[in-house]
Amino acid sequence: MKRLGKPMRQRWSPGSDSSCSWSERPPCPLSKSHRQSVVSPRFQMRSDTGKGLQMSVLDRLLEQEAGKPAIALIRRSVLRDLEQLLNARRSWLPVSPKLRELKKSVLGYGLPDFTVMELSTQEGRQWLCQEIERTIVCFEPRLTRVRVSLRDSDTPLDRMLRLRIDAVLLLDPVPQPVAFDSELEPLSLSVSLQECA
Repeated sequence: MKRLGKPMRQRWSPGSDSSCSWSERPPCPLSKSHRQSVVSPRFQMRSDTGKGLQMSVLDRLLEQEAGKPAIALIRRSVLRDLEQLLNARRSWLPVSPKLRELKKSVLGYGLPDFTVMELSTQEGRQWLCQEIERTIVCFEPRLTRVRVSLRDSDTPLDRMLRLRIDAVLLLDPVPQPVAFDSELEPLSLSVSLQECA
């Protein structure tokens, strides 16, 4: 049956004689194999579950900066996100044990509000170290084997609480150990981070 106007195009089928087979067609630019073939080798993030971790949109845009190696950008990204995580405060409202996923949601993001905690005691400081460890393990999948320890102050009258965060940054092909020095300001209770040299 003929249609008026443009002739009908023949659809491709496995049995039809086509000059271009599926194997000869160019790869889809969005396919994983094609992306890997055109991207130069570099450090990439991975998770301990074997699945790849993608950098944020901001970090992928910053990656275009000339002269910036990928590993330096990833470390800077982790430092920035970790500082934001430790400066966020979650509510003291208890979460029902039945709603375990809520602890991993925005509701549980950040450290608990420790303004009422006595951080001048050894018990209070150890509690804070454990809370920081739990928070990083829960909300920062790029880091594993997280350990938070107290740092001794250089001066006895220094009220600044100093911590050290040791972890392993999950990178391909080789994970790398990282360490951050952390300072907790006693009045504002803000946390500042810098990577150890």
